[in-house]
Amino acid sequence: MDLHDLRDARSQAASRGLGSPSAIEEAAAAHELLLSVPVEHLLVATDFSPGGRRAVARALERGKALGAQVTLLHVVEEALPRGLARQRREEALWRLAEQARSLGRGATHDVSFNVRAGEPGLEILREAIELGSDAIVLGLGDRCAHLEAPASTVMDVVRCGDRPVLMVAGPPSTPYRRAVVHADPLADIASTERAARRLAPQVETHLVPSPAAVAAGMLSAARVAPRVGAAVLLDCVRRVGADLLVVDADGLQHDDHDPRLLLRHVGKSALCDLLLARDR
Repeated sequence: MDLHDLRDARSQAASRGLGSPSAIEEAAAAHELLLSVPVEHLLVATDFSPGGRRAVARALERGKALGAQVTLLHVVEEALPRGLARQRREEALWRLAEQARSLGRGATHDVSFNVRAGEPGLEILREAIELGSDAIVLGLGDRCAHLEAPASTVMDVVRCGDRPVLMVAGPPSTPYRRAVVHADPLADIASTERAARRLAPQVETHLVPSPAAVAAGMLSAARVAPRVGAAVLLDCVRRVGADLLVVDADGLQHDDHDPRLLLRHVGKSALCDLLLARDR
């Protein structure tokens, strides 16, 4: 929310009797305060696939830009013989360090590594809780688009987790520049946009639908908020040249649409990355 948005909100509130300017200013101040909370830790999980490699590259890029620590995690299968389990762990740790070195241009002083054994989705969530991660970064590739095993891991993390999940679909060649934010008029629009700005402070956001339409009464709070499908959102991404799509994770799970449909469309198109936001 910038100064222009604040002025518009104050004038709309005064004309429609929605609240006092002081109340709007307090809400804006709270919004700015939450934006100022830094992202201190990113957890990226990789299975060493091309999608996992892209996720590591993006997490390292964001970690460097935000001054955040990054932990690279790999999950191996459970119940392996002791010798084989030790060998797999040592190999995985070496590969994690090698990816950090090659993708992070040698800057690994803010990067740590871990290997866990068990169900991937569950172990990713456990690691995020133990480390207090601000967001989880995963790869979203062709296998996720076809809803094979990696997609089930993604869905476990999204459905059972309590923090934002960034799914990387394309090569992270540049910082995020533009984001399309799906803002449900019946939810807290600011919280979804805030998640995008915490992860990418300089990103230019395009809200769908526009809060101006909500404030002007074009969308009534008494009616069910319109559900914007994946195809419409990706069309918005194309039109504005966005490289990030942001959707409220909790709202998505209560939608009539299957969340896997959005993963399939984004993974198949590779137009942008997908951030499933949560207001923590």
